[in-house]
Amino acid sequence: MLGKIDRKIFGEIIKFSKKFRKDLLLVFSIIVFISCLDAVNHWALSKVFDTSGIDKDITVPLLWIILSGGSMVFKLLLTKWREKIEVRKLDVVIQNYLNEYSIGKFFTFSNGQHLNEHSGIKQNIIQTGFGSLRNQMNIFIYTLVPSLSQFFVALVIFYWLNLWIGLAYTIFSVLFVWGIIKFNGFLTPRVDKVRKVEIENSRLIAELYRYVTLIKNEVAEVKSLLELHSALGKHHNTYCDTWLGAVDKLMLIRLSTQIFRFMTIVFAIFLINQGQITMGSIFLIYLWSGNYINAVWTITDLQKQYITDKINIEKYFQLIETKPDVELHPNPITEGFDGDIEFKNITFSYPKRVDSASGNLELGEAVLKDISFKIESGTKVAFVGESGSGKSTIANLIRRAFDPQQGEISVNNYPLKNLHLKKFLQTIGSVDQEIILFDRTIRENISLGSNRILSDDELSTIAKLSGIENFFHKLEQGWDTTIGERGAKLSGGEKQRIGIARALAKNPRILIFDEATSALDSRSEKQVSRAIEKSSTGITSIIITHRLSTSINCDKIFVMKAGKILDQGTHTELLENSQYYRELFKGQITPKTNEQ
Repeated sequence: MLGKIDRKIFGEIIKFSKKFRKDLLLVFSIIVFISCLDAVNHWALSKVFDTSGIDKDITVPLLWIILSGGSMVFKLLLTKWREKIEVRKLDVVIQNYLNEYSIGKFFTFSNGQHLNEHSGIKQNIIQTGFGSLRNQMNIFIYTLVPSLSQFFVALVIFYWLNLWIGLAYTIFSVLFVWGIIKFNGFLTPRVDKVRKVEIENSRLIAELYRYVTLIKNEVAEVKSLLELHSALGKHHNTYCDTWLGAVDKLMLIRLSTQIFRFMTIVFAIFLINQGQITMGSIFLIYLWSGNYINAVWTITDLQKQYITDKINIEKYFQLIETKPDVELHPNPITEGFDGDIEFKNITFSYPKRVDSASGNLELGEAVLKDISFKIESGTKVAFVGESGSGKSTIANLIRRAFDPQQGEISVNNYPLKNLHLKKFLQTIGSVDQEIILFDRTIRENISLGSNRILSDDELSTIAKLSGIENFFHKLEQGWDTTIGERGAKLSGGEKQRIGIARALAKNPRILIFDEATSALDSRSEKQVSRAIEKSSTGITSIIITHRLSTSINCDKIFVMKAGKILDQGTHTELLENSQYYRELFKGQITPKTNEQ
């Protein structure tokens, strides 16, 4: 850990460790005291050498041996106490705190930041950073502090034995620190290159696991493995280029320490001949020069892990400290969210994907262009149009996953930016095209947005509105049936109805259906459409769809094209007045009519 330590990272680790400061200080104090006991033990043994054979009296040497043994027993007791503190208050406690801290910080990002950036890269940065931070804290407690303790106790002993030996080891220590700083300067940029390659590989590997069914369906296993082999080969070459040279430099540092140690022992023999030190002193110099060298070697051995962890920790804190791009109001409005929703001259562009840890954003082409509309409370409206027309972007802006670059969104005449975001989101129930389900029971999945687990009676009421009652009889354990990873045991229509039930469980004032039927077959679409119709009665409902059959009964339909609202009105009004809507309607309805 000696070397060019980034002050910011070191400061972050110190700040993070405040929660455990008392326990850490106690453990460090015990470690230093144990090193002092080692010194007492060796000093007592050196006295055995100096007093043995004098007047053939073994009383004094025995007393020194007893002192040595007593110090070792005391050391064992202290070690036991230290280990119990570590088990009870540091080991798993620090690991659990790191997990909670990382996930808690991850939750502070806006939904837009999660949608816009590659999830595999963010996950890799957090996981490797978390692992490196935990690893460095373990190294600091269990390896570095004991080594530094041995290092400084050795220097004190050398000065106590002989001034010149103490000065020699002090000068060598300064040169050693200088060498480690130079070594870090040489290694850091090279390890950074290795880390960048690893991040790119993590994205590739995450996609291979995530899209394994697609790869198998396209018979692309060999192609995917060749891409992986090429990427891993690049990582191996970069890794070797970095560390082979580093190993040579570390060898020079270690060789210099060993040469220096034997030079000081030779000098100590010279001092014996001069009568300046005793044989016991030679014993101490031999033992503590070994402890000193072991401490130095331990520190150099830690360099490889430290440099790698340093880069991981740096990227981790860069990501964790990234400010949400949706700024929260300091004194937000906490009620009155059931009013009208209004967009006034909204223009919006999605940020282009950037490095998760950087924070620099570049805007792409505008997907919404100066649009304005109003949704009255309790009405059911739809946004229809071709893919890419900006329909789903409206849902993201209402949920404030992003803020528009121009214009203002208001709810009940309050600017959306002034509302308490979490309380506002609690009033919104969302049903998206892809329903995300946990590998838990149906009860737990439906209760996700509630502050408690729902009862059977509550779930039964929701089941009637969401259409779950139509397939409830097939569930092996009723509401407590585990549905598998991502709802693997359910059909697409069943997943959508559970999604509707989850939205209704929040007792929402606003319902958003974002392409909720687009991935379903015609039969499932009709079943889910009936569930949407039932569940949205009397609630402000926003239906985003390119299937016009879902929107026919809405109070108002907004027709979108290329980021603009082309027309608006009821289904009947649009058929009469909007040529583009008539074309969309004919393209979807007429073929089905002819088939019938």
